[in-house]
Amino acid sequence: KEHVVLDEICRQFNGERRLQYVCVASEKDSKNNKTHLHIHIITKLIVNKKCWFLDVITGVHCNYQITNNDVAWNEYCTKGRDFIEFC
Repeated sequence: KEHVVLDEICRQFNGERRLQYVCVASEKDSKNNKTHLHIHIITKLIVNKKCWFLDVITGVHCNYQITNNDVAWNEYCTKGRDFIEFC
C-alpha cells in the first residue's frame, strides 16, 4: 500500500519537478493491531493544495498538518522502521 500512496503523491505533484522529499511509513497500533500510515511531504515550492487529496487512495480520511519542524516529524514517521522514501 505504501508504494501506491507514494506513486499517487508523485503523480499529483509532478514528481521531481515539485517534490524535494516524500516518506510513506506504516505503523501498527499496539492497542488494536490496525495499521495506519504516516506521510511526510516536502515540496520545492509553495503548493496551493486545499483538498483531501490522499483520502481516496488510502481509503480513509487523513489528518493533514503543516509542520515547521520537518526533522522531528520525519523521526516520528520513521520510528517503526517500515517506510519508503522518494528524495
